[in-house]
Amino acid sequence: MNKNGFVLLLTLSFIILITSIVLNFHNFSSIQIENLKKTMEEIQAEYLAETGIYIGKRIIQKSYLLKDEWREGKDFIINGNRISIKIEDEDGKIYLNGIMGKRGWVNPKLLKLLKNLFTQLGISDNLVDCLLDWMDEDEIERVFGAETLYYHTLSPPYHSPNRPLFTLDELYFIKGFTPQILKGDEETPGLLNFVTLYSNGKININTASPFILKAMGFNENEVAQIINIRKKRPLSGGVLYRINRNVYLNNRSLITYMSNYFCVISEGITESGIRKRVKAYFKKDYAKKKVNLIRVFYE
Repeated sequence: MNKNGFVLLLTLSFIILITSIVLNFHNFSSIQIENLKKTMEEIQAEYLAETGIYIGKRIIQKSYLLKDEWREGKDFIINGNRISIKIEDEDGKIYLNGIMGKRGWVNPKLLKLLKNLFTQLGISDNLVDCLLDWMDEDEIERVFGAETLYYHTLSPPYHSPNRPLFTLDELYFIKGFTPQILKGDEETPGLLNFVTLYSNGKININTASPFILKAMGFNENEVAQIINIRKKRPLSGGVLYRINRNVYLNNRSLITYMSNYFCVISEGITESGIRKRVKAYFKKDYAKKKVNLIRVFYE
């Protein structure tokens, strides 16, 4: 090979190398750009969800009684993006950490209400023993309960914490509390719809679900009557007394007519379909006219 041929070959090799580098760089840049676009859209979706939380907080601050439309959810469209907001009244639910106190003390009214709710949902109330064992301070198993001795037989093993619940997700780790029981199905709603960790331990009769009302002891006709009345005006003790005297008197210590605790669930959805969900718990202080954030979860 003469000198000119060698130079030509060297030049062609260099061109091929540069072309390969450029193509690889272009492919790498394209991937990076797509990743950057996705990241930016995820941030945008999160900002939309956070905006929904702020809107929900303002609604709680301005409202005396939450309208049904907020419990069912509302959508807002902004430049092709969507914010979906749902506000739940936590005081219309059963306060799980209020059932078990210190040194094994149990609130008999709340415990009975929870057992009745289990019956309404078609769940064995034997599971209540497992819940109490999870929260009490000892390692002594109740008749149908479970303590660390049982949980150590699982794979992987774990302890019974023997303390109040930190999150409702802990219920998935308690013996017998299956996803079916907690989430429900098309025919029967799950337990998670009716329990909370944020409440003063009373049930707001103006927002409690039909399942909670039945767990209190009201029959089908009485529940329908309660729901019909509270659509028009807030309920009072006198109204409940006239509907069913015995049920009202038996549950009077559990009943309240206002709510302090709320949950705002907000989902931000970008125009391209990227979703982010945020859940925030608030406590309303009527005296100070403030709504204070208790806890927030990014999902």
